[in-house]
Amino acid sequence: MRKWLILLFPFLLLVACQSTPKVEMPDNVQMYLEQMPVESNLLFYANFQEISKAPLATEAFERFRSEFERGRNLNAFKELESIFKLDDVTDFLVGVAASDAVIPQPYVLVNGGVSEQKLNELLDGIVIKEHGKALWSRERVGDHTIYLSDKAPDLALGFIDSQSLCAGPKAWVLDILSGKKIQNHFEARDNMLELMKRVRYGDQFWILVDKPMIDKKLAMLQGGMGNSNEILASISSAVFSARVFDAVEFEGKVQCSAPQDAEVLVDLMKGGLAAVKLTVSSEREAVDAFNGIKIYQQGADAVARGTLSKKFFEIVSEKRFGHKGGMGQH
Repeated sequence: MRKWLILLFPFLLLVACQSTPKVEMPDNVQMYLEQMPVESNLLFYANFQEISKAPLATEAFERFRSEFERGRNLNAFKELESIFKLDDVTDFLVGVAASDAVIPQPYVLVNGGVSEQKLNELLDGIVIKEHGKALWSRERVGDHTIYLSDKAPDLALGFIDSQSLCAGPKAWVLDILSGKKIQNHFEARDNMLELMKRVRYGDQFWILVDKPMIDKKLAMLQGGMGNSNEILASISSAVFSARVFDAVEFEGKVQCSAPQDAEVLVDLMKGGLAAVKLTVSSEREAVDAFNGIKIYQQGADAVARGTLSKKFFEIVSEKRFGHKGGMGQH
């Protein structure tokens, strides 16, 4: 049971925050939501341009980049950077529908930091050079070009304009590029709109998950959760949001079907937190950071709040990767 809690705790953090006043979502998010299909049971949003302004995020990015260098994937990373300039991406929105597929089809909208010219240069140059053939085909649709992967021809990518793109099921991408109004768009989902009201930090990073997606993921874990099956099955939604500056503030709520279920879930989360603290028990600052995470019940919600400092992430990085000093060092 303890081993399972240790594995689950990072997920619980993604369903978890600080007393900063609520930060509303950017106005243009509403426009993008109107393009999301009603089938979306998980919604992820990030404003990488805002996040990248934080020193902590800059160091984390350099840390990520160094891992690619160590894994000899620097060329692949540079290729990706040539198409997506993350620090210029103002809106990155992903919707996912609960399905029986091992990897569900995503609906992706990106605004800012993208280049169709760079994508074509990559496909016509490096891809053919390294693989001996084109791995993507092109199809002209009106004023737009859609890109189809040989490995997943039912998925497509297209540039809406010079600053934005969409990627996902081919039929959906064609609707977006043609300007067709999505008939069953996300706005029709009253329950997901209610979840949006529960987001505390709306300007940088947030995730919404409703019951169909939660039930699907729990079904994949059945048999390995012991006595926790019934409580986890009572979860009806989860909301997480975070802000990055010189630390990371996060907040989340897990909504259960009844207050008594939330009470039990809070006990489970506290047990998971205690187990994780044991792994860094020799590091006073990390223990203090974990002690600052508040986990409590609020009606039918299990709530977690906290702030994680730069020093905390340095300690975790050292524990995980054996790197000392700043997160960008190796």
